[in-house]
Amino acid sequence: MKRPVHPWAWLIGATLVVLAARWLVHFPWRDTGQALVRASLLMLGLAAAVNLSSFLFKGTAWHLLLASVAPNRWKTAMSATLVGAAVNNFSVSVSGEAARVGVMCQRDGVPLRAAVSSVAWSRATEGIGLALLIVTGTLAMPLPAWVRPLRTAMLVALLVLGMATLAGGWNRVAGLLPERVRVVFDDVATIGARGLRVPVLLGLGGWLAEWATYHLSMVAVCGAVPLAASFLALVAANIGGIPRLTPGNFGIMQAAFVVGLAPFGIAAERAVAAGLASQAIQVLPVLLGGAVAMGSSGRAAPPPASRPVMARLREAVEEESTPA
Repeated sequence: MKRPVHPWAWLIGATLVVLAARWLVHFPWRDTGQALVRASLLMLGLAAAVNLSSFLFKGTAWHLLLASVAPNRWKTAMSATLVGAAVNNFSVSVSGEAARVGVMCQRDGVPLRAAVSSVAWSRATEGIGLALLIVTGTLAMPLPAWVRPLRTAMLVALLVLGMATLAGGWNRVAGLLPERVRVVFDDVATIGARGLRVPVLLGLGGWLAEWATYHLSMVAVCGAVPLAASFLALVAANIGGIPRLTPGNFGIMQAAFVVGLAPFGIAAERAVAAGLASQAIQVLPVLLGGAVAMGSSGRAAPPPASRPVMARLREAVEEESTPA
């Protein structure tokens, strides 16, 4: 039975909506529009190109992880990655990941379970790459005090992960998981720590490209800004985007740009303009690329049934785990 929402939750939510509406009404949107009009198109074009390069890192890492358990083509991995990113611009759930899996299964005949587990490991290697960037970035640049606890948490997580990998602890962890989860875990766990090195480095490369995209967008709208500003915006956007509250992180990214630029004396209206410009160059080319990828040919296997991806995954896992 669904639990009723507490009256205090409604009150807090209504208060936040009222405060947000008041802020939006009184925000200097005219100044934001003027900042967008004066933005450097050359720098924005360069930022768009750099952003697209991040998908090369992401798609290649996924291709390598999946290749350890199922043959697949690099071209298909890139197409599926673009399609998934395009879908994520309109959803707040994991629809983009399901789209990646669907394209890979349809075009290269990859087993559903292997495709899903490889996507999970792909996200894990991206998380490790982000943790590495946060730790190294916070050590190399002067940043506000609120970043230090985050750096400590990321450093501890990396140390625990490294020790567990060296000690073979993941096999014991997998043994504690339910059978349905463990058989999916085992698909890619067989590649071992060495097999994860290149995907993690590619994940780090993708985050560096994303950081460069943020920085070039800021420069296009605000002029010369320190690297620490774009770094703070990148960190804030990814922390704020964890709950996936809005499609494509709309609103979250603009707030992150304000957080990143405020310590350096950049007005909020210019920061919001930079955030809007950055989101536009990240969303529009990806939508176009996703549409082209969806329309491209190259189907190597008949399309799967139209049943939901997760329902087909459960059936595949049950078949694998059922004794002969």
